[in-house]
Amino acid sequence: MTEKQIIKQILKGDSTSFGFLVDQYQDMALTIAFRILGNKQDAEDAVQNAFVKVYYNLHTYRSKSKFSTWFYRIVYNTAITSINKITSRGEEAFNEITSGNNQNVIYEADHIDEVQEQRHRVNKAVEQLPKNEAIVVTLYYMEEYSVSEISEIMSLTKSNVKIMLFRARKKLHDILK
Repeated sequence: MTEKQIIKQILKGDSTSFGFLVDQYQDMALTIAFRILGNKQDAEDAVQNAFVKVYYNLHTYRSKSKFSTWFYRIVYNTAITSINKITSRGEEAFNEITSGNNQNVIYEADHIDEVQEQRHRVNKAVEQLPKNEAIVVTLYYMEEYSVSEISEIMSLTKSNVKIMLFRARKKLHDILK
């Protein structure tokens, strides 16, 4: 069944079909939210809120862009709203997020193969980038979205996305040296 058919079924009242969309998009949604929020629990909350928004507003989706682009824009905006709430409340969690101490657990196994180690180094380097640049790099290189799609998701111009990619590549090069 195609994505469009699944969306039509959901709109007709078949809520069980929504599980397909959740399975399809939850991993990347968590990645985007985590890159913004820097905290797994906050990211999971933001993604859950985004899925709720999508479920209740699916009737507003227009097929002029890919569903994933529309959905990831909702995830992005929901995560930004969440971080704005954190900052307005002045929570200490925000200080932890912005201090750069949001490192993933390093698995210290005796026999880590070269590919895993390289992937780990790249992810660590991406975490050191400013949040917007990390999201652009993730969407462009890991999820293979086009500059146009990223500009739509993040509400940026194509030129801004290209500039962010250029700056991020330069920073990653310096970090990984």
